Amino acid sequence: MNGLRYITFSAVALFPLFVFSDDAEWGHLTGRFLYDGDPPPAKTVRVTRDTAAFGDTIHDESLMVNEKNHGIANIIVYLYPKDDELPVHPSYALTANSKVELAMQNGRFVPHILLLRTTQTMTLCNKDKVVHNARIDFLRNTPMSPASPARNSLELHYSEEERFPCPVACAIHPWMRGFVLLRSDPYMAKTDTNGRFMIKNLAVGEHVFRLWHERTGFLRDVRVGPLTTDSRGRLTVTIRNGNNELTDTRLAPKMFVRDD
Repeated sequence: MNGLRYITFSAVALFPLFVFSDDAEWGHLTGRFLYDGDPPPAKTVRVTRDTAAFGDTIHDESLMVNEKNHGIANIIVYLYPKDDELPVHPSYALTANSKVELAMQNGRFVPHILLLRTTQTMTLCNKDKVVHNARIDFLRNTPMSPASPARNSLELHYSEEERFPCPVACAIHPWMRGFVLLRSDPYMAKTDTNGRFMIKNLAVGEHVFRLWHERTGFLRDVRVGPLTTDSRGRLTVTIRNGNNELTDTRLAPKMFVRDD
């Protein structure tokens, strides 16, 4: 890559105090989300520019359901912290200052959903042979829309966490769409292609999480085993030492219907 640039956005972050701690007991939270019906047929979106590079259509990533096991990818589960000190497991210190890549590749954002911490650096990387112009519509951080020449990288740092996943789009190629979740703590995950997620090393005790998918927004009034999310997609879970497995959650197809 050439032309590497680095931009930092300064802001006064408003979030609880997070402290790396060896004193707490820890537990993992795992679960799986399943599509409760026949997997929907794969859809495509139309390419309206640079078809020589990308072809005429690209796979629609807004709803990805595993044909074999009905697992739903890209559901985000993240901690909704209280306004007090939160113990953070020491293992997260290893990645606190890491660089995390958001690539523009083959006419799409990779990954489709990026999980980023305020202490980390985002590397916005154009791996295509055409110019892109990515914009992340942050609410608390200053939005920007830098032009990204072919085979070029830009390093970005944002210091204030966002309460919601924020959309990222390309002004030149309007079908390109993704999301960035920017948090100050490391306790967030997204489901894989089998619908599974894991959040490791949470302090033992009661925690509140938010559940989100781009087709539905927050997963409201959803049964997760004996628990139910509230009207804001929040789920209260008591974490015990070791592994905490949530019962498989089946989501009705009507939840994901939208007017395209």
